[in-house]
Formats: sequence, C-alpha cells, structure tokens
Amino acid sequence: MTETMTHDSPRSVHVMAKPSGAVCNIDCTYCFYLEKEKLYPEKGKEWKMNDETLRQYVMQYIEAQDVPEVNFAWQGGEPTLMGLEFFRKAVALQSEYANGYGRFLSKVFEEWVRKDVGRYFVQIFDVALGAWLGQNPSLCIFSETCGDALNIEHNGDLYSCDHYVYPDYHLGNVHEQSSRDLVASPQQRKFGTDKRDTLPKYCQACDFRFACNGGCPKHRFILTPDGEKGLNYFCKGYKMFFETADPYLRVMAKEISTSRPAAGVMAWAKQRDQAVLAQWMLKVGRNELCPCASGKKYKQCHGRKG
Repeated sequence: MTETMTHDSPRSVHVMAKPSGAVCNIDCTYCFYLEKEKLYPEKGKEWKMNDETLRQYVMQYIEAQDVPEVNFAWQGGEPTLMGLEFFRKAVALQSEYANGYGRFLSKVFEEWVRKDVGRYFVQIFDVALGAWLGQNPSLCIFSETCGDALNIEHNGDLYSCDHYVYPDYHLGNVHEQSSRDLVASPQQRKFGTDKRDTLPKYCQACDFRFACNGGCPKHRFILTPDGEKGLNYFCKGYKMFFETADPYLRVMAKEISTSRPAAGVMAWAKQRDQAVLAQWMLKVGRNELCPCASGKKYKQCHGRKG
C-alpha cells in the first residue's frame, strides 16, 4: 500500500489519441468521424496536436497506468498526416516519462519491506541499505568510482570492464604483462575515476547521489534537463525507487545502528499502512470501494456498523 493510491483509481486506462482530429486525406464518405470537424469549426483543416499537448498527453497517460506495459494508439482522421517528426517527438517523450523499471523496483520493494526482510535478500535493496548506512555502495554500478571489475577474453586479452570490451579499452594481454600491473595502469585508473569526474552537474546536485553516483557509465547516454551530456538512462527509474524506499531504509538503518535487526521495519510499515488506511476511511463514501482493496463496497467491508 502506498500513500499515492486512491480508492477509486483504475489500474489502467486506454486513451485513443487523435493528433490530427478528423482530418484525413482520403475522406471516405462512410467514415463516422468526419462529422467531428463540426466540433472545432474555427480550426478548419489545420488541426494538429501541438508539442505541449503532446507532452501532457504522454506524461499523464503513462502516470495513469499501474500495469507493466503501456500501449499508445494513434488514430484519426489520418494520424500519419502529422509527419515523422511528430512521432519522433512522441517516442522521445514516451522514453522520457516511462519509469516500466522504476515502478517495478518500487513495487517489488514495497512487497519485500512488508513481508520478506531477513528472509529473502535482493541485491539492489541490500546495496541501497548500505548507502543509507553511510557506506560506499558495494555494487560497482553505484560506487563512486569503478575500474576494479574487469573482463578477460579467451586469449588472455584484458579489458577495462565487461561493458567496455572495445579496442579503446584494451589494457593488454596477461601473457605479456601481469594482471596486477594492467589493473594498476594509468589507463585503467583513469577509467575508474572518470566515472566520478565526468558526472553531470545535475547528478552532483541530486539528493540521491550518495546512493547511485550516476550509475554505470555505460548507461550515461542521455541529456540532463539542462541539456548537459552524460545522464544515466535509468535515472528516473532509480529516483522513483529511492524516493519510495527512503522512509523504510531510514528506519532499517536506524534499527541496525542500534544493534537491532533490520526486519523491525516490517512492524513499522504495518503501523504506517494502518495510519494511512485510517485517513482514507474518513474520506470514502459508503457506496464507494473500500480502501483496503477487498473489492467490496465500504459499507459492506470496513464501513459495516459494529
């Protein structure tokens, strides 16, 4: 249960997009949609969805979905009259606002933190907890610098990283130089510190820098909101996860720092959920669905007298 849920929100919705309205270059006489031109007579034949409407549609449509996959449907009129550039913008916006990864991490974490702490161990959750305890993240993709996890090929060639098996990152061959010397080479040390030194200003000012440090350099190929190069493709997903996990990780870190098991967070989460549910109960109508997600009306569930 999360505080962002509402008792009457559907898990998913479908919105048919008509970016060119009823305008069509064929104008079949039997088309039921041609008459929709009458709705907007002032626009005549120049109907086109502008960039801001496109942005708001994509953003809000994705936010309205609580399912693993979001499908966009374009219809008209004839939507292809909008041209390729319009749909390139649409795809770019879909990529910008899609968080299929952040939501996944958050949903799994919310289940784990309520039922499975101390029973099952999830790497990214454990690494995040370490960061909230003030430790440098142990997972290379989240550590401040890297360069200590390399890749060796069948013939003894050593490369900077499993994600960087390219000629520019070839360090040498173990038949000619020792692995110790190759790992300590200026080339490899620079490869590791570049992760920290090339971090965009947007990341440097982020509240969660301590937890992800910009992520793996291999995934830093999009622009920041300010247009700076080097933002991690998974940035929005990581942020969504860290924002969701933050209050729970704070409790877990406090438990551990006072020599108590981190599993104590489950009791705290239960109390928090009950408090949130109690607030929802005050607002729900008798004939609305009960906030407890039972599927029953409130009057037939928690709203029953006695």
